[in-house]
Amino acid sequence: MELRRDLLLAIGVLIMINIAIAFGAIGLFSRMSPAIDRILDQNVESFEAAGDMLMILSETHSHEQTAEQLHRRYAEALGRARQNVGEPNEGALLDQIEKNTAGALRGDPRALRQSIRAIDQLLHINRIAMDRQYHEARRLGLAGIWTVVFVATFSFIIGLITLRQIRMRILDPIGELHDVLSAFQRGDPFRRCHVIHTTSEVRHIFRITNELLDRIAPPSDLVGRRAPDQKQTAHR
Repeated sequence: MELRRDLLLAIGVLIMINIAIAFGAIGLFSRMSPAIDRILDQNVESFEAAGDMLMILSETHSHEQTAEQLHRRYAEALGRARQNVGEPNEGALLDQIEKNTAGALRGDPRALRQSIRAIDQLLHINRIAMDRQYHEARRLGLAGIWTVVFVATFSFIIGLITLRQIRMRILDPIGELHDVLSAFQRGDPFRRCHVIHTTSEVRHIFRITNELLDRIAPPSDLVGRRAPDQKQTAHR
């Protein structure tokens, strides 16, 4: 049936657009997650490890901990940094830091200077990486927002068009049929359904309704009833 097809098509289109909005939003925001996770899992951990190494190097002359304790803490921080290598040149810097570990912890000026410089470069690399990943996550977020806005606007326009079609092809014809039958019930036998832009099923219903009304009040009888009224009006 054409009427059923139009209703199902209209509802189906709206449902599919809403599903597309939902999955599109999920897809776009899921692309943001790796960038954010990379910042948290790699760069932040590397920052903390580098900060711990600098702190340990500053404690080499404090005599609050033994050389063995400082070495163990330094090795643990260096190991955490190695587990989160994700940027170019990080491995080479960590190798340089490890190479100078013994001398830096003894307070050797040259080894200490090279270790601090390497740690500073490590922090710089991770800072740049965090900034890049932040802007990437922000770009994806903005793209996701504007995509959702665009699709939602498109869905709104399609919804308006669909509602207009439903009104023209279904609601207006039902209102027309209601008005004709209500007028007949009130004693107006002349009102008939007019063919408007609607489905073939509704036009068929209009035609049957008009035929039934013509059988109840044939046009010849209606003309005969109206003629005396017109004569009386003319006589007056």
